[in-house]
Amino acid sequence: MKTMWLAGVALGASLALTGAASAQDITIGVAGPMTGQYASFGTQLKNGAEAAVADINAAGGVMGKKLKLEIGDDACDPKQARAVGEKFASMKVPFVAGHYCSSSSIPASEAYQDGNVLQITPASTNPPRKRPTAAAVVKKFKDKNVDPEGYTLYTYAAMQIWSQAVAKAKTTDAKKVAETIKGGKWDTVLGPISYDKKGDITTVDYVFYKWSKDGKYDEIPAGKGS
Repeated sequence: MKTMWLAGVALGASLALTGAASAQDITIGVAGPMTGQYASFGTQLKNGAEAAVADINAAGGVMGKKLKLEIGDDACDPKQARAVGEKFASMKVPFVAGHYCSSSSIPASEAYQDGNVLQITPASTNPPRKRPTAAAVVKKFKDKNVDPEGYTLYTYAAMQIWSQAVAKAKTTDAKKVAETIKGGKWDTVLGPISYDKKGDITTVDYVFYKWSKDGKYDEIPAGKGS
């Protein structure tokens, strides 16, 4: 089972705004289907982004500034996704984690490219939540009665990669940050992640799950049989 695709390091509706950001904040975005048929996946994106922003801010923010998160709802509709992309671009948001549906991600990425917005698309099946690198973050989610399944940890990792790259590049400029991302290896909740020159992730992981008769599943540790 393929489990990770933090892809589309690319320059790539309605917005549920979280309030006005101060001049000292850096506003970033997360976008996906917050409503509609695939809203559960949008919730995973939102949960991961909100948790990452909270932890990054608690650690001092990015370049000495706090992050402010804006949430874009594309409902997996291409036209709405384009509107979300244009809205984020007009706000001069430097980074967006999203979208979920490829039919939404592609039109939104066109607006991001025009507006010099960096896009990282977190996509997955089920994340390896039992990795030692994920333990502390998973515990935080569990303490809040949130199961960090699906896209949650991948969105968290995307936020980590961007914030680390900004700190290294000493700028939020999308093109410079993208080049920095493609030239380094980044420590994330999922372990080290790196990209090739085209912006595609270089690590592809597989995790296998065993399903029980009651419908529950659990990860099979590496090297173990069924």
